[in-house]
Amino acid sequence: MKLKYVLSFLGIAALIISSDLYASVMAQVDESAAPPIITLAWSPDGTKIAVGGGHPICDEALDQYAVHILDAVTQEPIQTLEGHTCSVTAVAWSSDSTRLVTGSRDATAIVWNVETGEMISQVQNELITDARVGQRWSMDGTQLVDYFQNNDNVTVWNPENGQVLSTFENRSTVKSVDWNPDASQLAIADFEGVVITTTSGSVIGNLSDDSHTGAISVDWSADGLWLAVGYVDHTIRIWNMTTFTVEKILQGHSDTVQQVKWSQDSRLLMSVGKDDTLRLWSIADGQQTGLINPTGPIRAADWNANGKQIIYVDDKNDIHLIDTVSVSND
Repeated sequence: MKLKYVLSFLGIAALIISSDLYASVMAQVDESAAPPIITLAWSPDGTKIAVGGGHPICDEALDQYAVHILDAVTQEPIQTLEGHTCSVTAVAWSSDSTRLVTGSRDATAIVWNVETGEMISQVQNELITDARVGQRWSMDGTQLVDYFQNNDNVTVWNPENGQVLSTFENRSTVKSVDWNPDASQLAIADFEGVVITTTSGSVIGNLSDDSHTGAISVDWSADGLWLAVGYVDHTIRIWNMTTFTVEKILQGHSDTVQQVKWSQDSRLLMSVGKDDTLRLWSIADGQQTGLINPTGPIRAADWNANGKQIIYVDDKNDIHLIDTVSVSND
């Protein structure tokens, strides 16, 4: 079964639309009025979906910069988080699914108690005014790392009180960051490749096979053994993080790989490309197992903890929820 969902930020309501009813219901939705959905994330426990966005013009008078929490089963809104004064560019769940961090073009990051809707902490670097475009939690939930649009800086901070633990400058513009499972190392993607550092920025090593550069997206597997990296050369490389060597090269995208995301069991990988496709991969044999090919760009995507469902938002501001077993490979 395939369902299609449309979220209207202005009405703060989710319309559940089956594929055969979609055309008739869409006539009642004013798509031009809804601010763009930019980011979404499925909670690790599989029960909630966080959605954020908004027009890029920062205006405190507008109410479109709230983050909406949806029940993953009913798709009904269950919480609204209000505090940003510009579009929300990133959302990320803590591993226990009780807290959410949100980043914005207003250059702030906010940690929320999702159940109560209360703000736990907020961080803003007065020297950096760029949008915060990515945050990642450490597995134990005691640290956050984030990075900025068109910026070399990486910040590690305490989510409970907003205290900055370290800030360091990468060798070039940061495109993506992730933790290893014990939060002792960071993998930082940039146009030179991937650098592995301590949490204070000391370089441990570089991932390079001398044949390419331009890393755009990284995701460390939950077992700590593998790092998936998406590149501008259209490939995904699976790095062995014990030997710092390439284990597999996944090929299928025809443009830059903008996002990679492991399943929780580290057996499957999801990727999103600038070629407007979403692909599923089996890591055991390195083969593509599924292809989603909408008619335009995919803004953001995620999947639930058991890997059985995928959610993504397209350039028409529609949110799609799809069973992975229904995804064909052509």
